[in-house]
Amino acid sequence: MSKDGQKKFSINNYIQKLSGFIVDTSANMFEAMEHTIRNDSNLQKKIKNQLKNYDLFKIKDELKLSDIQNICLLASYLYYLKTVYQDLNKPTIFDEFNFTNDYSPVLKQNIKEIKQLKLPELKVEIFGSVYNTLFTNYEQNEKGQHFTNTDEIDIINAFCIKTNTDKLIDTACGAGAFLVRAFELLKYLYPEINQDKLIDRIWGIDIAPFPVFLTKVNLAINSPNFIQEDFTEFSDGSKLKLPQFDACIGNPPYIRQELIKNKKIWNKLIQEEFGIKKINKQSDLYVYYLMHTASFLKEGGRLGYVIASSWLDVSYGKDLQKFLLDHFKIIAIIDQQNTRSFETASVNTVILIAEKCSVQKERENNQVKFVRIYNEYSKIIGQITDKDRFDKLNDFVQSIENTNTSIKTENYYLNIVDQKELEKQSTQNGKYQNGHWGTKYFRVPEIYNEIIQKSKDKLIPLKEICEIKYGIKTGANDFFYLTDETERAIDFRSKLRNYWKIYGWYYSNLDKKHHLFERKYLKPILKSQREMNGLIIKNEQLKQFVLDIKNQKHKLKELSSELYNYIKTGESPDYKIDQRATCKGRISKNRDSDWYNLGKEIVIGDFIIPSKIGERFRLLDNRKSGVYCDKVSYNICIKPEYSEYSDILFAILNSTFFRYSLDLFSRQLTGSQTLSDVDVNVVQDTLIPHPKYLLDNESALTTIMQSMCKRKQESIFTEMEFEDRKQLDFSILSSIGLHHQEIDLLREKAIEFVQNRKLKSESIKTIKRPPKN
Repeated sequence: MSKDGQKKFSINNYIQKLSGFIVDTSANMFEAMEHTIRNDSNLQKKIKNQLKNYDLFKIKDELKLSDIQNICLLASYLYYLKTVYQDLNKPTIFDEFNFTNDYSPVLKQNIKEIKQLKLPELKVEIFGSVYNTLFTNYEQNEKGQHFTNTDEIDIINAFCIKTNTDKLIDTACGAGAFLVRAFELLKYLYPEINQDKLIDRIWGIDIAPFPVFLTKVNLAINSPNFIQEDFTEFSDGSKLKLPQFDACIGNPPYIRQELIKNKKIWNKLIQEEFGIKKINKQSDLYVYYLMHTASFLKEGGRLGYVIASSWLDVSYGKDLQKFLLDHFKIIAIIDQQNTRSFETASVNTVILIAEKCSVQKERENNQVKFVRIYNEYSKIIGQITDKDRFDKLNDFVQSIENTNTSIKTENYYLNIVDQKELEKQSTQNGKYQNGHWGTKYFRVPEIYNEIIQKSKDKLIPLKEICEIKYGIKTGANDFFYLTDETERAIDFRSKLRNYWKIYGWYYSNLDKKHHLFERKYLKPILKSQREMNGLIIKNEQLKQFVLDIKNQKHKLKELSSELYNYIKTGESPDYKIDQRATCKGRISKNRDSDWYNLGKEIVIGDFIIPSKIGERFRLLDNRKSGVYCDKVSYNICIKPEYSEYSDILFAILNSTFFRYSLDLFSRQLTGSQTLSDVDVNVVQDTLIPHPKYLLDNESALTTIMQSMCKRKQESIFTEMEFEDRKQLDFSILSSIGLHHQEIDLLREKAIEFVQNRKLKSESIKTIKRPPKN
């Protein structure tokens, strides 16, 4: 192994070795403590209070085996923490656990080896990573906590912390990873200044007490600058105040919009601080965090974040883009093309560096650097243990900041766009739209742009000839979706054959019972594309049905007592389906539309397209079957005036060009899910060849699609080898003026895109969370 490889291995080795010690110790401790914990109610109460104070994993009144295992794991973790940092004397209930050497023969040897590791001298945050390795608890994900790798931390710090930095803050500091490395950078920049004075420049906030505790441990201090508090409690109008900072750094929480608990408070803060009256309700928590953090940044101060890359392309990202354009000079957006940032999150991330600026002219004249990193960071800036690490970091940062023309090196491709032009490209009719920065500057290959430019007169957005509608969002699938099991109940050759044409025997996942319902109240539904073998939807392959009830309840009682009773079951205290938000929202004032009436939400599309695309893609033909689809898919409805192009559209929308366009402009997921998360707006805006240019090829296209419909669609790596697929792509793309060489290159890039996404996903093993107890 090379010297660099040994250094790189050593950091991970520390984490894995220490984690192994802790697991071994906790396993032995479990044998000694399980009976005591389970039978000592007073000890249980103390443990629960301690966990509440730490705001860690939750345990219920009745202890489960997994709870006791986690308790012993935490006790062992804290014990080793005190072993490393011997001045850490704050007592906890876990000090009362059985730590005698007789139950753990390897304990003394472990402690000896840990002391030899000299962890405090590594100058990196170790124990947060160890905790992350040990505990697979849901609370970490629900709070959006994910640990950033040290290379990205150092790059952000190098961009943001300068020789004039007086104060810096991480407003979601976690275990202090950014702040530990910031301290090391400050010592490098200010070798002549006392370290205690440098520590005073560093601030950190986190809502959870345990991460703040770890931050203080990692920096070996007990400073009032490290605060355990909800970040929303800090503002000009509140009792809790913060100074203005020269640098705001960090990895803000990643929490989806539906899980944000205090959205009204966040919106109020942003309106007070920046006059923004409305933020897209789909925005992730990191959007609010970034905006609120910016209010504590000085003019000319820098913000450096590792954030999800989704804002670059999805519809809600336009608010964040406009905010940055209006209040910052965007210095750089950096995308590591080969490696993911987190083990515990499937999201892709980018590094954002921005400088606060209130002068419009300066912002407009700023050059935004979009940087695609092709090499491993460690090969560019060295290993964390290298003596010249900060020198290499400075060289890397300066090479980006001082470049004023687009350039490609062995390590990265840097694309420069004037900030004024960036905003102009995304403004339509005076209104800012999402600029799809991720697609344009990080994913689109040159051949794609060349094709768009060459054929732009023959391309139109899909929404001009089709409407894209969501699949059904029931709000209660266990109530609305039923399985047809009539064949299990009757013999169709019996005298009751006509009876079973009217009625069906349906199984409900709600009450785990079968129900005899009239068939007219249920319609077949496509829940997943996996239910179909080919490109054409066939009703006989569908076993799931959705309730389609338009009658008012009193009328339904007269028409179908069984269905009426099923609705009453759904409303019962055991289920309260009618009180679920989506269902409750359907109830009209005069009750002519009740909670069980899906009404306008039910749409039948000519074609059905998945909202997520992995290695395999297919658009299903629903023109003859006319079935509904679940929310995991979209309905494509051809506008009446374009119905004559129906067969041609079926071919276009199954082409590699259409699939590749969706991939490019969609949010990319890696990790446990490796796919494109396709927003409905992306489908609407995707460019396709106008069908009129393919009229001469209609007969040939029909023959090709007949061939494709007879076989199973494979992954893109196999699918591209089929002759009918090659003919389809050539027929469609040649009609808009492309040559063989261009078509072949586009097909290669489509394969390469999926392959690279797969490789990036595999670059870090995702830690999967177990289901809740």
